[in-house]
Amino acid sequence: MNGDSPLIAALEAERTDVPAFVFLSVMDTPPFTSKTFCIARRRAERSIADLDIRTSVLRLGPVYGEGTNQGHFPRTIDTVLRAIDRREWLARRFGDGRPLGVTTVAQAALHAAFDLTASKTMEIDEISAYSVPRSSTEI
Repeated sequence: MNGDSPLIAALEAERTDVPAFVFLSVMDTPPFTSKTFCIARRRAERSIADLDIRTSVLRLGPVYGEGTNQGHFPRTIDTVLRAIDRREWLARRFGDGRPLGVTTVAQAALHAAFDLTASKTMEIDEISAYSVPRSSTEI
């Protein structure tokens, strides 16, 4: 479950001489998801790390949509996640489950793909550093 498809994609990247592969994984098992989901993701992370290609793993919490891109959460949940992320004092309380905007995740993924000094595994604190500063009153 969700472990084979990233490995197949990474193998294809390796076969076609793609210079880097970035795998978007998870920090913990998401709510309402079985433990096998996280186990499969960790297995994929280990398998991808063994390939002859530069790889990075971004371990994410919930990722919300921005602007007209509402992502995969219902609008209300998306709005709550966005509000949490935009208040740093509140977002820090969520630790590894901190929500991140899709733009922040995309910027971190680009960094991981193109910067040869990028971490092999980026976790929430490192990924959130790519967030665009916003007003704390903005929702």
